[in-house]
Amino acid sequence: MAPQPASRCCRAVRSHLTSSPGASTSATALDGIWITDLVLARAFSHYCRIAAPPASTTTTRRFASNVPGPLESRRRLGKRQMTDQLSSQLSLGPGGPLLPAWGLPNAPDLREWTWSPPRRAQELSEQNVVSSRQVQDNSSRGRLRESSTSVFPAWLAGFGGEQPVPEAASPAESIEPMQRSMAAQLMFTKVQTWRESISTLSEKDFSRRLDDICRDLQSHLALAAMTVDESREAVGLIWKGLSDKEGEHALQTNASKLYSAVLEGIRACRLLNASDYGVTFWRDLYVYVSQLLPNSSSRNNRRSRSPWVMTMALETLLATPSQFLTSVADLLPPHLCAVFVNQNLATSTLTETRNAAAESSHTLTRAKAQEIADALEHIDLVQHDKLIDATTNLLVAASLPSSNSGRPDPKISATNHTITTPSSTIPGWLLTLAHMPSVRQDCLFKTMSQLQSSASQAQVETTQVATTAQTTQTTQDAQEEPRKLVLAATETETETATAASNNAWHMRSAHLGHVDLCELLLAQWISRGYVTQQVRRSFEQTMAALASQDVTAAYDHPCALAALALAVFWPKHSRGQCVALYVSLLRGLREKLGREAPDVLVESLNALLAHMQSAQSSESSQSSERSESVQAGLPSFPPNTFYESLAWAIGDLETAIQLHEMYTSTIPLQTPPPAQPYWNIGFWDKFANDLGTALDAGKLSPGQVSHALDLLPRSKGTPVSHAMNASQDPAKLSKSKSKPKSKSKSNGTYKPAKELGAATVGLIEKLAMHFALAPNLVPRRALRGVELCWAILASNTSKAEKARLQGMKHSLPLPVSMPAPSLPLASPTVLRALFHLITRDLDDALPGRTSRLRWFLAIVTRERGMKAAAECERALVRWRGAVKEHHKQEAMRIRRGN
Repeated sequence: MAPQPASRCCRAVRSHLTSSPGASTSATALDGIWITDLVLARAFSHYCRIAAPPASTTTTRRFASNVPGPLESRRRLGKRQMTDQLSSQLSLGPGGPLLPAWGLPNAPDLREWTWSPPRRAQELSEQNVVSSRQVQDNSSRGRLRESSTSVFPAWLAGFGGEQPVPEAASPAESIEPMQRSMAAQLMFTKVQTWRESISTLSEKDFSRRLDDICRDLQSHLALAAMTVDESREAVGLIWKGLSDKEGEHALQTNASKLYSAVLEGIRACRLLNASDYGVTFWRDLYVYVSQLLPNSSSRNNRRSRSPWVMTMALETLLATPSQFLTSVADLLPPHLCAVFVNQNLATSTLTETRNAAAESSHTLTRAKAQEIADALEHIDLVQHDKLIDATTNLLVAASLPSSNSGRPDPKISATNHTITTPSSTIPGWLLTLAHMPSVRQDCLFKTMSQLQSSASQAQVETTQVATTAQTTQTTQDAQEEPRKLVLAATETETETATAASNNAWHMRSAHLGHVDLCELLLAQWISRGYVTQQVRRSFEQTMAALASQDVTAAYDHPCALAALALAVFWPKHSRGQCVALYVSLLRGLREKLGREAPDVLVESLNALLAHMQSAQSSESSQSSERSESVQAGLPSFPPNTFYESLAWAIGDLETAIQLHEMYTSTIPLQTPPPAQPYWNIGFWDKFANDLGTALDAGKLSPGQVSHALDLLPRSKGTPVSHAMNASQDPAKLSKSKSKPKSKSKSNGTYKPAKELGAATVGLIEKLAMHFALAPNLVPRRALRGVELCWAILASNTSKAEKARLQGMKHSLPLPVSMPAPSLPLASPTVLRALFHLITRDLDDALPGRTSRLRWFLAIVTRERGMKAAAECERALVRWRGAVKEHHKQEAMRIRRGN
C-alpha cells in the first residue's frame, strides 16, 4: 500500500486498542493504554531502517513464480495490485471491504448502458477531487450515511438493477478540524508556553529553551510525527516567537538554529520526502529568510554580511525540491545576492592572512558553484528571464561601499573600509552561471562586464573613503595633541602604506585574473559539452607546473591563456571545434580588458614557449630535479595546426605573422622533427588580400611575404627544384621522380596540404611581379624569388587550373609528336616575370648567362611547345648577337678615341 505518515498509523492503532471487543468504556480501561504515538513512531522508523532489503550480490537470474511473494512474476503482480486497488476503492463504501467486480453476485448488465456525451477532463478531475475529499472527511469522522440501505455503492447498485435511495437533504454543517495527535499536541503546547514566557526569560534561558524546542522539532520531522500542515504551523509559530525577541544579531543566530533543525529533520525523514511538504511550506521558508535580508530602499545594508544569513539562504536553496524552484523564483535574487556577497566575509577583520582568505574563497566557490548551478538549472529562465539581471543588479549595488555602510565614519580605519568591498565574490556568481547549460555566452559576458565595472567603481570609492578617513584622523590627533605631531605623522605614514598595500591586493582581487577567466570558460564549455574533463585536468597540470609561491603570479599567471589554448587543442574531442573555442576565449578576454586584446594571448603563448624552452635546455645538475618536475607538467611543443587555428580565430594579419614566426623558431627545438614543417598551403587564403595590400603599400617586403608563405622549404625535394638548380631538357626531367617520404612517427597528426585557392594564387603572382620589379634587389636574389613562386605554383596547381592551361596549350599550333608535359603547368604571369629577369641583362647591353637562358627555354618548351621555344630561341640569339655587335662597336670607338 502507499506509505502513510506515522501519525495515521498511531491513530489507527489507538482506535483498535480503544474499540477492541470486550473492552469496557470506563476511565480505567481508557487509562490502560500504555503505548504512545512517539514511541510507536520511533518503532516504526526503526522497522523501516532495519527492514530494508539487502543489496543483491548474486548474478544468477531468479525464476518467476505465480505464487505471491518475492519471486512473483511481474504480470501476476500487476494483476494482484489492480485487484487490491479496486478493493480499496470499494472499501470506501458504507459496507466495508467488498469482493472484486468479477465476484459480485449481481454483475452489472451492460445491455442497459446508454451513451452520454463526453464531459471535459478538467470538470471530471475537479469533481473527482471534491468527491474524494468529501469521502475522506466522512470516513475520518466515522459517520455513515443514514439514507444508504444497500451494501453496494450507489453507482454500482444502479448497474445491478437496484434503485438508489435518495439522500435526505441535511443542513449545512461546518467541517470539524482533524484532531491532532498526542505528539503534535505536546509539541504545540511546548511552543505556546515558550512564546508566552519570552518576555520574562533571560538570554541564556531563551537560548536553552529554543535549543530544546528545535531538537524536538527535528525529531518530530525526522519521524513524521506531525502532518505537513502541523509542521508548517509549528515552524510559523516558532518564527513568530523569534521575531518578538529584540536584537538583530540574536534573531539571525536563533533563526539559523531553527532552519538547521527543520532542514536536518526533513533530510533524515524516511517516511516523507521533501516534495511531500508542498510548495507553500518551502515558500514560507524563503519568506522568513527574506525578512533577514537587507531592504533595497534602506541605506544601512550591513546586516546582509552576516554569515548566518548566507548559510540559511544557501542551505534552503540546496534543500528545496527541484519542482518547486520555479514557484519561488521571484524570491531567489535576494537569496543569491546574500550567498555570493557573504562568501568571503565570515570574519569581519583582517586577522587571517590574505593567502588563507583567497584559498577559502576558491574552495567555497569550487565546492558550491556546481551545486547551486544544478539547483538553478531546474528554473525556467524563459519564464523568469529577469532572474539573472535582478541578481546581478543586487550584486552591483552591494559592491559599492556607499550602499553597504551608508555615510562613512571618519574614525573607521581604511582597513575596515577595504574589507567591506566584496570584490572577490565576482567569480562565484559567474562560475554558477557558467555551470548552467541554459545560460548563453552573451548573458555570461554581459554579467561579467557589469560586475567588472562595478568592482572598478567600488575600488575608486574605497580609495577616496580611506584617504578621507586618514586625513580626518590625522587632523583631529594634531589638534588634540600638538606635542605628538611627529609621532602622529609617523603613524599616519605607516597606516597609509598599510592601506595602500591592502587596497592594491583588493584591487587585484576586484578584477578577474587570467586563471579565473580560464576556469570560467572551462566551466561553461564543459557544461555545454564542448570539451571534456580531460581538458580541465590538462590545464590544471600545466598550471601546477608553472605555479610559484607568489600569490599574484598564481592568481594572474601570464601563461594561463596559452595553457588553456593548448589544453583545448590536444584532445581529439575538441580539436575539431578549437577555432570556435578560441573565438570564445578572445571574446572573454576582450570583455575582461574592455578592448581588443589579441596581443595578450600572443604574449601568453610566447611566455609559455619560453618556459618550455628553458625547461628543455636546462642541463645543470643543481636544477635537474626541478627541471624534470616542471617539464613533466608542461605540454610538448604544439604542431603547426595549433598556430593556424589560433591565427584563424584571431583574424589579424600581424598576429598571424607573429604566430608563424614563433612556430618557425620552435622547429629546431622539436625532437623528432615535425612531419609538416610549414603551414598549410591553403591557410593564407583568408589573409591573401591583406598581404597583397600590405605588399603594395610597402608595409611588407617581398622577402617577408615569401617567408610567411614558406616558399623556400616547400620547393625543396620536388622535381621542380631539380629543374631550378640545373638546366635540363624536359625529356630528362620526366625521368626524375620524387621518392615517397616515409611518415614521421611524431605525435602530431599529419594532414596533406590543401590546394591553392584563387586568392593565394593571385598573391603569389603579385609577389613574383614584385620580385621582378624590385629596384633594391640584386638580379640573383630577384630571380631566386621568382623561381620560388614558379615552383610553388607548379607543384600545387589545382585540377581546374591544369585543365585551363592544357586547353591554352592545345589551342596553339603544336606538332603532333610533342610529348606530354612531365611536370605540372605554371602561371603565365610568373613566366612573364621570369622573362623580364632573364632579359634584364640583355636590356642592359649585357650578354647574360647561358645556363639561365637554356633553363628558361626548357620552361617555354614545356609550357608552349617546341615551335614557340624555337621562335623564342631565335629571338634571344638575335638579341644576344645585337648585344655582342654593340659591344664590338663600343670597343672600336674606345680604341679610336684613345
